[in-house]
This record gives sequence, structure tokens and C-alpha cells, in this order.
Amino acid sequence: MKKINVAFCIPDMIIGGVETVLISTLEELLKIGEFNISVFMRSPLQEPFYIEWFEKHPEIKLTSTAPLVPFFEMLKKHTKFFPLENIRKIIFSIYKRYKRLTLSYGNIDIFIDYKNCQFFKELQNIKKPKITWIHGSFEFFEEHRYINMIKKYDKLVVLTNDFMNDFIKKYPEHKNKVINIYNPIGLDDIKSKLEKAPRYEGKYFCCVSRLSPPKDIRTIIYAFNEFYQRDNAKDIKLLIVGDGPKRKELEDLKENLVARDNIVFIGTATNPYGYMQDSIAHILSSTHEGFGMVLTEAAITKTLNISSNHKSGASEILLDGQGGYLFEIGDVIGLSKIMSIACTNDIERQKKIDTMYDSLERFSATKTTEKIYSLIKETLHDHR
Repeated sequence: MKKINVAFCIPDMIIGGVETVLISTLEELLKIGEFNISVFMRSPLQEPFYIEWFEKHPEIKLTSTAPLVPFFEMLKKHTKFFPLENIRKIIFSIYKRYKRLTLSYGNIDIFIDYKNCQFFKELQNIKKPKITWIHGSFEFFEEHRYINMIKKYDKLVVLTNDFMNDFIKKYPEHKNKVINIYNPIGLDDIKSKLEKAPRYEGKYFCCVSRLSPPKDIRTIIYAFNEFYQRDNAKDIKLLIVGDGPKRKELEDLKENLVARDNIVFIGTATNPYGYMQDSIAHILSSTHEGFGMVLTEAAITKTLNISSNHKSGASEILLDGQGGYLFEIGDVIGLSKIMSIACTNDIERQKKIDTMYDSLERFSATKTTEKIYSLIKETLHDHR
């Protein structure tokens, strides 16, 4: 039986939710044995974790479509006025045009633009079936006007039923293009990683997140400071696990707070599950999410979830609050009160943990992979 040549396109591979999900998806698709998989990136791999992963999977062909990116970024840092900017643009333009041709006339059967239409320019004129994934909320989709690009794709994958329903309501003419596929969770993988995971002593709340504006970590820090003072919780800490562009700003912020000594920045952790498991609760405070993957990961470790009630995700994942606590976006006082409840109401806390854990089958890698497999086959069939 001839294998299907599938190309996944993603701008880069940093330690983040989308990249983690892609790796899980690739692992599951390899098990099926019916695909030759390629991954196209804009710049070469630099993250050690992913370098090691791809070295362990040489059967996946990895191609950089703009390998000069790191070189020019280095020049930018060391050249005050960066006089090579125009040369850079010309070289990139020629290189991308060449790469579009290699994409177009390669042996790829189907392209998957895996992160928010990022390869739209490269793929728009290729006469082969194309699928795009939107890792964001419906509001995120609208804000970036992705609807203008969707016409060039055969299928659109969104991460929640909320998103899909909002999309169909506003764009009924495209209702046959959109499908909801949950991000897969690696139940066994996370359980095995727990055995080797780093730990932190004492009582604490935990936040595992990239430190970027949409994650709204400020709300967690302010809420913890409020909780710390009101409940005199000197024996409880807040662990912030992750890194990103807002780290320095957030570290400076905490220095002006009463609870500053109890707010700990751990940094990047490729295996954060021990921090989750031993915490009082895991907190997500995003203003928007495509799919709050970290909520399902925390649930696997049997950790209580507390989340902002952002659209397209949290409420659907946490079963309208039955599987965790929900608070309004940016509500510092509301979140601080939930922290108090999580520390004192053990019966309600355990009930929410158990309810969420028992519902995890809907996010199983097996179910997700079956949907992706069917989507690829159907898209190929329909395109022909």
C-alpha cells in the first residue's frame, strides 16, 4: 500500500503548547504507519529538546524554508543600524520564491498549515489539498481576519465546539470546511514523566505558562498577593513555571508586593508535571486560548484546575465548572477568594478533581488521531 506524503508546516519550534501538541500528533500518526511525514519550518531547530526529538525520529524529513534567519538575527543584534536590512529582504524574497517552487512541485500529497495560516503565502497557489489549524479562540480568528485566507484551504480545524459553533453561525457558507478536533493528551506519557519530574517542597499554587501578554500572569500575581495578605498565608507560595518576553517585567512587579518572597519564578521546564501534581491547584489566567492544553495536563496529574473563563476553551474543558473553578478574566479578588476555598474545602476540591479526571477520555490521543486520520483521507478524496 502506497504511503501518503503529509507535510506539516510550522514557523518555528519553541517550548510552547502548539509545538508540544504537534510532537504528540506526529508520534501518534507514525504509529499508524500509513504516512511519510515531512515538517517544514522557517528557521533551523535551535531548541535542544526538539533537536533531540527529531534526531530520535529520522523517518520524519525536516526542512528549513528560511535557514538564514538566525544569521540575520545575529547581525541585527551586533550592527547598530543594521545596514543589511534591504539585502536581507531581497535574499529572503528570492529564497522564499524558490522554496515555494520546491513545495509546489515536490512529492507532497497534502499540506497541513499547522499554526494559524502562517504558511499562507507559500501555499496559496499550490494546487494540492491543504488543511489549516487555528490555535486560538474565535475572537482571535476574527481579530486577525483569517476568514480572508480560509478560501484557499480545503479544511479548517478548530480546537473547541464553542469555536466551531460560533464560526458556523457567522460563516454558514463555510460550514462544510470546519471541524473540531481536540488537542490530544498523552496520558501514559505524562504519567511516565511524573516519575522523573522535578519537585518543589512545601505548600504552593502553581502556574505553568509562557510569560506573554495573553497569559495575563499579572492577575495571578496580584490575586496571590491579595490572598496572602487576607489569609495570612505565609506558609504558601506561588510557583510560576515558564519563560517568555514578560518575565523581567513580572519579576519587577512582584518586588513591590507584600508577598514578594513567596512568589517564585522557576523558569522553563520541559517536565513541569511534578510541580503541578504537588500543588494546591494549577492556575490558568489567559485572556484567550485556542485550547487550554495545560488544563488537561494538570488534570492527568490529578491536580485541581482554576481557570479564567475565557471564550472557546476553559468552560468546555472544565465541564462548566464541575471539573474545576472558573473566574472572570482579570478578576483579582474573585481569583483570590477561589484560592482561599481551594485551601480549605477539601471535599469540593476532590470532587472537582475526580470529575475532571474521569472525563479525560474525550481528549485521548487515540480519538484525536482517528479524527486526524479520517480528515486527511477525506480531504484527499474530496480534492480529487
